[in-house]
Amino acid sequence: MKFAVSVALLALVVVVASAATPAPFTCTGKVEGKNYKDPNSASGFKGAWSCMKYHTCVKGNDVPKSCFWLIPLRKYDPKSRACTWFWDADCDAVDPTP
Repeated sequence: MKFAVSVALLALVVVVASAATPAPFTCTGKVEGKNYKDPNSASGFKGAWSCMKYHTCVKGNDVPKSCFWLIPLRKYDPKSRACTWFWDADCDAVDPTP
């Protein structure tokens, strides 16, 4: 029994340690003052929360922002580079080129 528990705990540690680390956002090559999609945005259940985040580059520095305001009905839409109602946002879209 102790062996099975030890193996299960070891497997859990391996899974947690091998989980993908979030991709960091950098302002390298980005246009000053424009909004950019969070590199960790996703669709589906996780996307319901992660699609609200976006970034703006100010003087070469990343300024993280969020569309969340009281209730989670607005998401960041990369096509328009703005927060919009969740039914209009396309979280899977890529940022348009400047």
